Amino acid sequence: MHRAGHSFHDIRMPSRRGFCVATLCLTIACSVFAVTAPPAAAEITVVLSEARDQPTVQKFEVDLQLTFTDDLFNGDLEFVNLDIINSSYNGNPLTHFGLVQFQATAPFDDWQGGSQFGGPPGFESQVMLDAFASAMSSPETVLNGDPITIGTFTFNYQPLGLMEGDTVTLDVFGFDDGSGSRTTSVAFRNPADLLPRLVNPVFAPQSRTIVVSAVPEPFGILFLSAVSLPLIACRRRRQRSRVGVQASAARSLPSLTTAIAFLLLSMLASPTRADVLARFAFDGNNYTDDATNTLGANTGLNLSNDAPAIGGLTVTELLFSPGLDPSAALGFAANDFDNALGFSTDVNSDRDFSLADQTVFFRFSVAPGFAADLETFSFDSLKARGGNTTGARVTHTVFYDPAIDPAVDGLVGDLDFIVSRNHDHTGPGEAGAESTGGNFTAGRWSVDPIDLSSQTGLTGTHTIAIRSYASVGVDQDFGLDNLVLTGTVSAVPEPSTVFCITALSAGMLCRRKKRC
Repeated sequence: MHRAGHSFHDIRMPSRRGFCVATLCLTIACSVFAVTAPPAAAEITVVLSEARDQPTVQKFEVDLQLTFTDDLFNGDLEFVNLDIINSSYNGNPLTHFGLVQFQATAPFDDWQGGSQFGGPPGFESQVMLDAFASAMSSPETVLNGDPITIGTFTFNYQPLGLMEGDTVTLDVFGFDDGSGSRTTSVAFRNPADLLPRLVNPVFAPQSRTIVVSAVPEPFGILFLSAVSLPLIACRRRRQRSRVGVQASAARSLPSLTTAIAFLLLSMLASPTRADVLARFAFDGNNYTDDATNTLGANTGLNLSNDAPAIGGLTVTELLFSPGLDPSAALGFAANDFDNALGFSTDVNSDRDFSLADQTVFFRFSVAPGFAADLETFSFDSLKARGGNTTGARVTHTVFYDPAIDPAVDGLVGDLDFIVSRNHDHTGPGEAGAESTGGNFTAGRWSVDPIDLSSQTGLTGTHTIAIRSYASVGVDQDFGLDNLVLTGTVSAVPEPSTVFCITALSAGMLCRRKKRC
């Protein structure tokens, strides 16, 4: 989220330090003027194209253009800042801004300089395009009123685990950052002006929304394609000769029936296989050392599923129960949890099994026309760390489709579970101690893969959850890493498709017998 008291002007300056003194001084003057000067009247319009949805890969694209009124012709566009902080799905605020990528078009690709959504903490929702980002880039002169294409947004909504009828909204309006300008704004310099001015643009429109559609049932498409081609061929023959088409159709029926039978058998045994259905490795997580355990010290965490996309399967990002705050500080040596997921027991309610509202979970959805067979689930437990570690224990309990919703109740109390694992350790200096002080890497314990092979033929949405809590009275931090779900996803025909194929095949055979 946008950090209070900051705007995109705060991060403009570092990209210009490689330029000559004159350019640097001019840039500083431009930035100061842009921050302090009142916004100009709206003379620039942000135009968003219609969304181009790609339901088979669960992405949509939106082009961004700028238009200018005639009094701005021959002026220079120098800076564009885009903020998607108001984007949402089903009315819920988008928090994983890295699901949206922006690809600038030439010449603005040289302006982008690696800036991307999901970037530095405090600016995750923003992308900055700077005409002085590199020696290759320069301001763009506006010659006429024709729209200027800046680039394309690509919103990957697959990790959100949405279903048919859900909505996804890309919103670029931004918000007022306290400087008199919004976080989506444009720096523009008229020919008569020495310095650029900051413009709050108008929008046409400020957002685009798509409704998630059902992915076409794969075998329905395959079947229609296989049947349509012979029928089209027969119709063309009929146009040449009615007698000829009857003979041709009679000769083609055996081969067509055989082809349909082969198609049916292929559909019944055509798995889309993958070893890894979901994986959460938390690469890029960067924890802030804070000995005072200040709340909210760790933001911008990577919680996304990084397994390769699999047809027919969607996986959410990692989610949390209400009593678990993944952004809480972890005290001293918090960076021991970098590239993993750490928790602070000073903040989270994990001291008592009957009260532990501390659950991480993810959901996966199997699309119509597919079925999933699970194999194993595994994860790493990272050793608890703190002042009182002698004889400490962390207990991880794994649930599959728990009886209550972890997003609401956190799986508190005695519930049916798949397996429970205890991670024991002794204190520093004792025999068998797993870690001492900052030597945290020795405290990693890989849980043996948990057998889920009884879960077969899955359709719809399902939940995998881990409830974790520490020994009563123990002041410690602990973590998780490398959550991996394995299995297979297979494409299967819907009953209506099987019935249609069977009925058509039977009808064709009957027709052939009558002719004979």
